[in-house]
Amino acid sequence: MKHHYSTPFGEGSHLCRLRSRSYPCIRSGHPDLWGVICLTLVNSIHPGTTETEMGDQVLVMRARNLGTNDIEEARRQALGRLPIGRMGTVTDIAKGIVFLASDDAGFMTGAGLVVDGGITAQ
Repeated sequence: MKHHYSTPFGEGSHLCRLRSRSYPCIRSGHPDLWGVICLTLVNSIHPGTTETEMGDQVLVMRARNLGTNDIEEARRQALGRLPIGRMGTVTDIAKGIVFLASDDAGFMTGAGLVVDGGITAQ
């Protein structure tokens, strides 16, 4: 299934349907290349709540949803839901990225690496 859309490269680009997800794919407007099949599979990282400024913002929103400003209570509740018992660190996420960029992941393509302390596995 192809859908026409504009890109910074001009008109005539198409969105290709892929095995795992749909990603933009550029098809050249040159007639010699019209028969080229476009396939793009990328690996991705899916982090959970992490000890960062953004993670702190998530805890502030959780506290507000609880009707309080008690961020520590929101943190305790978040930690209680995590099977691993702690929030992630930037090092946890970086190690996943390094793995995907290494030769050890050379046969992986189109994979989503979940680094979330087990929250999605429940």
